[in-house]
Amino acid sequence: MTDRKIKVYLIPKDDQYSIGKLRSLIWKSKLGKPYFRQRENGFLSISHSGDYFAFAVADCEIGIDLQKHDEKQRDYEKIISLFFHDHERAYIFGGKEGEFLTRFFHVWTAKESYVKFTGTGMDDHFAQFSVLDLENECHFYYVEDVGAQYTLCVCSKEEKEIKLEIESKEFKNGKIVKR
Repeated sequence: MTDRKIKVYLIPKDDQYSIGKLRSLIWKSKLGKPYFRQRENGFLSISHSGDYFAFAVADCEIGIDLQKHDEKQRDYEKIISLFFHDHERAYIFGGKEGEFLTRFFHVWTAKESYVKFTGTGMDDHFAQFSVLDLENECHFYYVEDVGAQYTLCVCSKEEKEIKLEIESKEFKNGKIVKR
């Protein structure tokens, strides 16, 4: 197996120069999946949340999702009832006291990174699959210890050979955990 390297970059949303430069290099598929105009540049996935614009580049298909934790602006139980599979609901509500948000964001970022990986996006089938049941299809890598405000997940077909390079002061000490 060849060495697979995924680079993850986090750019502050107010850095319009860098974001504009990236946008000039990409196109989007009919379903909105971004890709480089020059295919030899590799595969690409993009996410944004809070103060950051995140993108991942690799030599294999990938999906990335970044979510800022905002307890006051989200109705988590409504989101779970609309978009989560029964297995995911049981996992989120079955945790120890104080684990609810961690479990919620692990599942949510995995779901979003998965549909970006597949290129399907958030369609009608979003609640019909469980990321907890996809271990033979893909692998999820979380960047942990990035502070209490964000969860970042990368989905890839490849296993273990993936290295994330975090390029941001806030995420500099991030630790990679495969789930």
